[in-house]
Amino acid sequence: MIKILFLAANPRHTPKLALQAEADAIADALRRAKYGGHFEFVTEYAVRVDQLQELLLQHRPHVVHFSGHGTGDGEIILEDKDGSARAVTPEALSNTFALFHEDIRLVVINACFSQPQAEAIAQHVPGVVGMTAQVKDAPAIAFAVAFYRALAYGRDVRGAFDLGRNQLEHTSHREFIYQENQRRTEPDFWIARYPVTYAQYRAFLVARDGFVNARWWRGLAAPDGHSDAPGEQRFPYWNHPAENVSWYDAIAFCRWLTVKVNAQVEAQAEGWKKLLPSGWDMRQSLRITLPTKWQWEKAARGHDGRQFPWGKEYISGNANIDETASIIGTKVGPHYLQKTSAVGMYPQAVSPYGVMDLSGNVWEWCLNEYEKPDRTQEEGSKDRVLRGGSWNNNVDNASALARNRNWNNNRNDNIGFRVVAVPSSTLFRPFSGGVAFVVATSVAFAPAAGPPQPIRFRQCRLTSLKWSADRGEGEERRRAGLVCTRMRRRWATDRTTNRWD
Repeated sequence: MIKILFLAANPRHTPKLALQAEADAIADALRRAKYGGHFEFVTEYAVRVDQLQELLLQHRPHVVHFSGHGTGDGEIILEDKDGSARAVTPEALSNTFALFHEDIRLVVINACFSQPQAEAIAQHVPGVVGMTAQVKDAPAIAFAVAFYRALAYGRDVRGAFDLGRNQLEHTSHREFIYQENQRRTEPDFWIARYPVTYAQYRAFLVARDGFVNARWWRGLAAPDGHSDAPGEQRFPYWNHPAENVSWYDAIAFCRWLTVKVNAQVEAQAEGWKKLLPSGWDMRQSLRITLPTKWQWEKAARGHDGRQFPWGKEYISGNANIDETASIIGTKVGPHYLQKTSAVGMYPQAVSPYGVMDLSGNVWEWCLNEYEKPDRTQEEGSKDRVLRGGSWNNNVDNASALARNRNWNNNRNDNIGFRVVAVPSSTLFRPFSGGVAFVVATSVAFAPAAGPPQPIRFRQCRLTSLKWSADRGEGEERRRAGLVCTRMRRRWATDRTTNRWD
């Protein structure tokens, strides 16, 4: 008999979750399945931190399923003795599971932003599932039901995981609220978690085939002399956003990066094939470029139309902006750094898709012309859209709804950019040279000095999942925002028994 322990917590003053509905749905799926009789499903609600060890000792489960809240810092939320929220760090939870590794073979953390927890626990448990982004009740339940139903029909854990992911895709929200009340549908795309850093941009500036190569400027309406020399970084710190970057500079960088990544794919096709979605046609091209204003806003606001990446209201200290409104606007706090900050320094401001620095730090270029936003071609000299506000702007500009504009050739110490990767057929025709494009989840390249700096992409779907194998071993496969690593042990079922082998 395989025992599943369902642990749930929904402390007071936290958003209400459909925990009972999730447990009932899982139990029903197990009951209806062909081999459901080989599973025992036990539920425990309002789980407190001081109860966790006792519950694991009492039930000795093979599978632990946690359903509840997670934080942008990678913590899960249990309850305290008074019913209030109590955060549990990845390290603390990992240490707990290390003491029960002989019994527990699988952990499912059905909570927002639980990837750090999954990675930590995977040091001690053969299989772990966690969420890399925010997840709502409906898709969370859909995944759980499909996953456990597949196990109870005799699928191994990997197969059950794939079926759960597939079911999750059917409940993903491609529709989102744009601006005040417009509803738009945006295809899935990959967007960089952070703005392009100075280290990453400098690699382009110093490369022999980088900024000085006329190939990257072909067809752009940059004024004479613009491509002779780049703008000067005002805050030359490796992990700060690149700034003093014009729209033309950003497009040239994207073209260069696309070719660099594509060269890796051609040289290591089999290795890259494992990182791309299942069934991916290696001949299909992708383009690394700037986001459209719709993609940028979806990444910042999710599908529920929030005002800021973290919620409806501005929270002091959540973004690198001028909270004092020293020039214009309303004072909303005491903070004003008067410079850019290292990317990722405001984890509490993460968007529903796990994207950072979308409010403040630097304005970010978009593809769209400001006056005719349907025009996203690289040709032309019309003003382009900027989003996100910056270190020297007030809270109004930091809103995910705010839009700005600037000349394409303008270089300013509060303007930078981030990149996206999308199938070229969805937006563009390839530029001169017939370059093929590729999805990149981690593109590493070294500047003239300093360590290699990866560009990390996040998929803008409702959620992503991450599967981690024990001790970091296993063959990685990235499938549409999902990393799957092969378990060292597999779940085997036959007509008479369920066992680990």
